[in-house]
Amino acid sequence: MDTTEFRLGSRQAGTGSLAGTGLQVYEGAVARRGQGPWQLGARFSVYDDPPPRPVGGSLANMSIIAVGVDAKREIGRSGNLSWAVAGSIEGLRYSTAATGTVPAGANSDFLVGSVHLPASVRFSPALTAYFDPYIAFLPQDFPAGPGFGTNGFLGAGAAWRAAPVLSFYAEAHVPVAGRGNTLNAAGAVTRATAWTVGARLRVAPAADLDIHASNRVAGTLATSGLVLPPGGDKAMVGVTLVYRPGQGRDTAGPRLVGSGPRPLQGLMLRSGAILPQGTRRIAFAAGTRGTGSASLALVPDPGLQFDAILEKHATAAPGGGVVAPEIDTRYMLGGRLQLAAGGARPVWLAAGILAGRDIRKPTVGVIYAETTASVSLSRRLSATVQAHGAAWGGADVLGLGMGLGAAVTDALSLHAEASVNGDVADTWALGLRWRGGQGLAATAAVTNAIGLHGHGTLLAGTGPRVVLGFEKSL
Repeated sequence: MDTTEFRLGSRQAGTGSLAGTGLQVYEGAVARRGQGPWQLGARFSVYDDPPPRPVGGSLANMSIIAVGVDAKREIGRSGNLSWAVAGSIEGLRYSTAATGTVPAGANSDFLVGSVHLPASVRFSPALTAYFDPYIAFLPQDFPAGPGFGTNGFLGAGAAWRAAPVLSFYAEAHVPVAGRGNTLNAAGAVTRATAWTVGARLRVAPAADLDIHASNRVAGTLATSGLVLPPGGDKAMVGVTLVYRPGQGRDTAGPRLVGSGPRPLQGLMLRSGAILPQGTRRIAFAAGTRGTGSASLALVPDPGLQFDAILEKHATAAPGGGVVAPEIDTRYMLGGRLQLAAGGARPVWLAAGILAGRDIRKPTVGVIYAETTASVSLSRRLSATVQAHGAAWGGADVLGLGMGLGAAVTDALSLHAEASVNGDVADTWALGLRWRGGQGLAATAAVTNAIGLHGHGTLLAGTGPRVVLGFEKSL
């Protein structure tokens, strides 16, 4: 059976001394395996933040960015034992403003690669051990001194399936030959073990959530042994979505697809119902105070929605000891999961996450999460409660939102929403939505929130603004 798997996620360690979300690694991958023994893939990882402690006497920003292609071929299988060979060719940028090996302002770009000999042993249906000895061909020289060079690693780990939808795992990459895989506090190359522990939870027929902690600073085949300077002793916590298109598409139960009347979509609050399966929606909005947004939402499989958003916020009002991120245009990527859908009890429950940065340097990263419950009180009336929060650097804002939507006619609905946001000013939105034929819809609203997506719904602006929106569902 042909299989395709996508992975996208991030991990972070917050710190009050740095802007943005703190220390953050973004990772993504795609792998494709056909009927034969070959698997082909591509991966990327991005770290673009200061180190957690000074490296070479500096807390200046570091860029550790890797992107590459890889291939794996199964070469043997006997009983519960299987083994393979894998390799990668990649580009790596490892640069910082000031360390003992990389001079100020240097952009250090390198061609790197790796050769792996992975093997796995299945001890029982629930327990598997795996081994991965490999050689990573890393930079021989940095602009101001020796690089990591060619390193030999011994990788090992185990995975235990505790339930049909839940498994736990742990792995380590130990450098056993070569100069090293990180920088120490003085900025010199040194060795440190790379490790990851985590759990994997099936959240939809085609999707898992991988929740983990790790000291790794990169995630491609050649760079998976690199750890966060200095010394790799800082752990980061992360979440990765693992998506297999089409898996379970025809067997999803009512928990994911729902029945009965769907709750109305909100203005700044989200609905407890994700978009129907198969929906592709594009939306645009423009408002006073220089605001605007464009978004794309896709629901390819039951219970799973993907979101991509560009938005320019209004200026946030000061207060609550919170300094808002910059107002220049920012991107947000994320998705939503349908946790419960309608049925005999007309309650819809969904959870979502968005992560992104502004475009103009120095960028500020923000992560936003929400859990939303909506109830269809009648065919024309729905109520929503949303717990949501956002974090950037040492700042965080938590809010509790409440909304009411009433369909005046089959095409026109009225909406009133508010969010109580702790130490910062509360936000609100009032408006109407028109739904026409062929998937067209339009919105007119007044709100004091600086944006209609993500953390923009948690921060009040310096005054109300008017927003007009248009959307098309395909």
